[in-house]
Amino acid sequence: MISSRKIQFTIILILAGIVLPVIASEPNEPNKPETELKFEISNQPGGTWRIEDLSGIGPIAPEYVVLFYIKTSNNIPRASASGQLNLLLETKTGKLMSARQKEFLETSSCYERSSLSFPQIPIDYIRIRLYAVSQDDAKKMAQAFIEIINDKAIENISQYEWEIKDREQKLSDAKRELPEKESEYEKIKQEYEKLKDQIHSLSSDTEAVDLAKKSIIEMDKTLNGLEIELAGINQRLKTIIEYKNDHESMRPEVAGKLDVMYVELVVELSGLEAKKEMTEKINSMEQNFVSLFYKRAELHEEIRSFSDIIEDYPERIERLKDQLKTHPNMQPAEVYQNTVTIYPVVNYSLGSGR
Repeated sequence: MISSRKIQFTIILILAGIVLPVIASEPNEPNKPETELKFEISNQPGGTWRIEDLSGIGPIAPEYVVLFYIKTSNNIPRASASGQLNLLLETKTGKLMSARQKEFLETSSCYERSSLSFPQIPIDYIRIRLYAVSQDDAKKMAQAFIEIINDKAIENISQYEWEIKDREQKLSDAKRELPEKESEYEKIKQEYEKLKDQIHSLSSDTEAVDLAKKSIIEMDKTLNGLEIELAGINQRLKTIIEYKNDHESMRPEVAGKLDVMYVELVVELSGLEAKKEMTEKINSMEQNFVSLFYKRAELHEEIRSFSDIIEDYPERIERLKDQLKTHPNMQPAEVYQNTVTIYPVVNYSLGSGR
C-alpha cells in the first residue's frame, strides 16, 4: 500500500514542472508549506571547472555551474573520486537532459559536495556544485539531484514503515502467544520434574540429561544384543519342533532330551523377553526425559523472547515513528532559501590536468 508521504512526494514532483517544490519553513516543523524552487541566473563568473582542489577531468568542458546549499542528510549522494555522479542519468529528469549533457555526465567531472566550514555556508548545510553544458541542462541537473535525494527519502520511509509494521505484528503475536507458551511450559515442567524424580532424582538437570543420553546409548546396545539372542533361541525352538515332527519314531531318551531342551529354551526365552521389555521401558523413559528437557528449554527461550518483545518493542516502535516524522533522512531535500544559482564557468581547461 502506498504511504501518504510517498503520495505527497509524487504529487510534489508532478506539480513542479521544470522546478521542484521543496520545504521552505524551519526544520522539523509539521505541515510545512510547499513552495517552488527558485532558479537565479547570475552573470558573475562562478569560478573555474574544479572538483574540490583539482581541475575537472573529461573531454567535454562545462559552461555553467549550479550552486546551492542543502540540508545535511545521509541521502545526499557522494561523488566518485573523479567527480562523476551517474545516478543523475537514472532519474526521470536526467532522462530529459540534452544528448551533450548526457555525454558530459558519462565522461567528465560534474559534481562537487563540500561540508567545509566556509563563512557563506549555513550551519548544518552542505554546498553543492553541479556542472552543465547549458542553462537548461543546469536546471535539470539541480532537479535531478533533488530527485535522487527525495527518492532515497521515500525509500527510507518505506523501509521504516515496513519495520514499524513488522514490529507491531511481532508485538501482537507475542502478546497472543505468550500465555499459551506459559501454560504449555508449566505442563511440560511438571512432567519433566515428575520423571526426573523417578529416574535421576539426585542429579542436577545438566547431569541428569547427560546420564540419560549415556543410558540411551547403552540400552540401545543392550537391545541389539537381546534381539540377537532372542533370534537364536527362537531358531533353536523352531529346529526342535521341526526335528520332532520329522522323527516321530525317535527313541524315548532322545525325545526326552529334546523336551528338556525345549523347556529350558522357553524359560530362557521368557527371561530374555522380560529383560527386553524392561529395557525398552527404561529406554523409553530416558528418551522421554531428554525430549522433555529440550522441550522445556525451548519453551523457556520462547517465553523469554516473547517477554523481551513485549517489554522492548513498544518503545522501539515509538522511536521509529518519531524518526519517521523528524529524521533528516526521511525528509524531502531542503535547499537553503529554496534558491539555486546558475553561474557561468570561466577559465576552464579540458581535462588532462588534475
